[in-house]
Amino acid sequence: MKNLLLLYSLILNGVFGIKPGDVKVSVMEGDSVTLHSIDAEIKGASNLEWKFKDTIIATIDIEVKKEAEYPHETLKDRLNLDDQTGSLTITNITSEDSGTYQVQIRGSRGIEHKTFIVSVSDEVSKVSVMEGDSFTLHTDLTDGKTDNVKWNFNGAVLLTDPRFNNSVVSHLTGHLNIKNTRRDQSGLYKVETSGTGFILHKTFRVDVSVEPESLSAVVGELVTLHTDLTDIHRDDLIVWKFKDILIVQFERMSIGPSYSDGRFRDRLKMDDQTGSLTITNFRSEDSGLYDVNITSSKNIIHKKFSVTAMAESSHRSNWEITVAGLVGFVLGIIVLGVSFIMYKCYRRRLSKNEKNETCEHLNQKSSNINGT
Repeated sequence: MKNLLLLYSLILNGVFGIKPGDVKVSVMEGDSVTLHSIDAEIKGASNLEWKFKDTIIATIDIEVKKEAEYPHETLKDRLNLDDQTGSLTITNITSEDSGTYQVQIRGSRGIEHKTFIVSVSDEVSKVSVMEGDSFTLHTDLTDGKTDNVKWNFNGAVLLTDPRFNNSVVSHLTGHLNIKNTRRDQSGLYKVETSGTGFILHKTFRVDVSVEPESLSAVVGELVTLHTDLTDIHRDDLIVWKFKDILIVQFERMSIGPSYSDGRFRDRLKMDDQTGSLTITNFRSEDSGLYDVNITSSKNIIHKKFSVTAMAESSHRSNWEITVAGLVGFVLGIIVLGVSFIMYKCYRRRLSKNEKNETCEHLNQKSSNINGT
């Protein structure tokens, strides 16, 4: 998203030869985007042609009322040209669709052109909050030049949903503020902001948690409280608290985290890649409620952890449990094997005894016959 915003900023400042009147468009990968033609209607036009990187992708002969044609093999199944307005819709957009699009209209006013610079991003901003929190989803606009803002929640218009009577959209920036968040407000949020010369799209995945994450920590060992982030950025603000007391803070553009509470005595370590917090040599008095707040241009994270101390004697690691299980299994196999061998020996001995008794019985009968 940062690269996308940098590109957008460069475009606005006239870099790459962008001319006044060109429209800058940012869109999320997998979404649909509509590039609007010059006028609301194309009456009086005889021919309309759309190009992508100087290659014709859609055309329509209005004068003879022909249907639209899509000569571009890769894009044709994902294009729709409106024969009333001349607008072009691209569905299921991909990063390969980034680039320059141009519409050319021939009509009574001559030849007219309009150019769109489209950039596609696959980044979804992550927002993790606790039920009852308030948070704001930012559109990245700050100058109040937005003409139109459209917020969607899970594919439906957000402001018509009664679940969002606790939300407010800023008329200056289009930011969405939600107060006293509820669990049913978890989901996918999308916003489209448009104004003179730009159309911007942004997507957020919001997760509302009801209960703190429960963890058990063995006294004398370490425990790690995970943020579930894979990387943090220099513009992130990270605040860790224990029982509402500040213990770790990572400020924007700082070299590293600062540790505020002396009770842990150098037993805290924040991961500079993920923001996760590790407590070494855990003590029983370290039990309690921990919470972390991470805010940046990309993510909003608020998580709570309920950590309980556990005595070392009552702790068995997964490795120990696995070894004990294997030992028990092997001993069971050995016992079964020995029992089987003993049973076979017993049967063999019994069979031999029976055979000897039969022989003795036959010999006895033979002796009786001979004596007679």
